[in-house]
Amino acid sequence: MKKKIEELTREFLNERLKDPTYQRHYREEQMRGYLGKSIAALRKKKKMSPEEFARKLGTKTEALNRMEKGEYGRYTLKSLLDMAQATDTYLRIDFGSEPE
Repeated sequence: MKKKIEELTREFLNERLKDPTYQRHYREEQMRGYLGKSIAALRKKKKMSPEEFARKLGTKTEALNRMEKGEYGRYTLKSLLDMAQATDTYLRIDFGSEPE
């Protein structure tokens, strides 16, 4: 039964992805989620609490939580560079077919 639901879901998604507008929004959400996971992983790798990281970024913990959940979509190059600087890392941007 579970396999049938997964198969139907995949078929439904594949059908919806034929619509260019839906595809654009879907990919945008995927990328937002991927970026959020990357931010959370970076913070954890640097052993920083959400409060500490938010303070270093000059933002509120609630805003950082939205970023890490992929619910934020107004990043700027400066905000990404600020995250790199706050964690003593370099920002690397690359383009590929799909996130890992």
